[in-house]
Amino acid sequence: MSHTTIYFIRHCEPDKSKFDDEFNCPLTAKGQEDCAKVTGFLRDKDIDVISSSPYVRTVETVKPFAESVGLGIELVNDFREWNIGRGWINSAEEYRSFIKRHWDNFSHQEGASERLADIQNRNIAALQKILDKHSGKNIVIGAHGMALSTIINHFDKAFGLEEFLSIAGLWPWIVRMDFDENCSFVKWLAMPFGDK
Repeated sequence: MSHTTIYFIRHCEPDKSKFDDEFNCPLTAKGQEDCAKVTGFLRDKDIDVISSSPYVRTVETVKPFAESVGLGIELVNDFREWNIGRGWINSAEEYRSFIKRHWDNFSHQEGASERLADIQNRNIAALQKILDKHSGKNIVIGAHGMALSTIINHFDKAFGLEEFLSIAGLWPWIVRMDFDENCSFVKWLAMPFGDK
């Protein structure tokens, strides 16, 4: 058994004007163009398995690559994005304050918002199932900003609020994670890809 490499692909630029229906929110024209860059990045990575959140924007991001190499996409509902329990927050100040309250306490909940502890737990559980099922493979996972950030935080507590805010406008964003032959975490790194 050999090590496992996972490439988390945070989706390309979403059309925020369609966030009222977050599940079906598509990519912008720029986001669609950037899918080709994702495909180019992954082309020489010897990918064996592709998984994704079922949200339209994540599937749209990895689908061109999947089609180019003849692989299907395994949709995993638990990789879905954080449910903030309200519509999109347009004010930068209000958004930062809302996010900070949750990052300061992963058990914090406001109204119908999902606790970060819950999103982290379901994403880590989904990741563990992927590792158990596809150990020793090179894997792509179509992901979201907050969901991916809580995964990183699980393995590296130094990744916190400021690190999350630093990727707020970064679409796509690619993170590589390595796991040893026992599926134990080894390291993560953000790949030099994408632009703000």
